[in-house]
Amino acid sequence: MAAVLGKAIVSYGGRILELAPLAKDWNALLEGGRFSGEDLTIEVNPGAVVARQGQFSKRDASVSIFQNGRGFAISHGPQWACSS
Repeated sequence: MAAVLGKAIVSYGGRILELAPLAKDWNALLEGGRFSGEDLTIEVNPGAVVARQGQFSKRDASVSIFQNGRGFAISHGPQWACSS
């Protein structure tokens, strides 16, 4: 998934979907958040910083994915990378 203010793009189940992030500003987007569109919602919850270089940071994350009211969570492996 790639996200900027006002838009997120994700490849899911062989489809490319455009999701709307709920983040209203860059500081909120740095903290992950909820992204929704069509029948898919993704929640990103960043954890500890694992790498930092200048204004770039990479954090461990947990991700919850909901499709058609059903969901699952991934807590091992996802990372949230942010740069301004």
